[in-house]
Amino acid sequence: MLCVLVLVAFVFSTQRHVAWHSARLRHGAGLALGALWYAWRPAAWRLETDRYLPEPGWTIASYGDPPETLNLAWWVERRVNRAWEWLGVPLWMPFLLVGVATGMLWRRDRHRRTPGHCARCGYDLTGNVSGRCPECGVEITQKR
Repeated sequence: MLCVLVLVAFVFSTQRHVAWHSARLRHGAGLALGALWYAWRPAAWRLETDRYLPEPGWTIASYGDPPETLNLAWWVERRVNRAWEWLGVPLWMPFLLVGVATGMLWRRDRHRRTPGHCARCGYDLTGNVSGRCPECGVEITQKR
């Protein structure tokens, strides 16, 4: 489910930019161009000297209709300009991390040996007294 959420966030971020700015406009976080971003103001920045002041809180903006070019984030980026410094993590990284972990857990669950079943083929051995699996013929070792 988490993989689906990250995939939906990626697709959404190619169409819209979602951002949150703190009340004093010192910090911000967002989802844009296929990445999660965290931004902060440089120490020398002063609120009085900035001409572009986003509203504090949440904003959603469109890239235009249709977007001319999407410069999607493909690697971890750190950018700096006069008003902001920011760090971006592409969404494919958490998608890959969650996807690999999900795949490993799914595989482990599929290969789990069920008590009372054949270790080779999974045949239910309830009531079997012959010492052999009737399905595949492997010898059954009784654990006591």
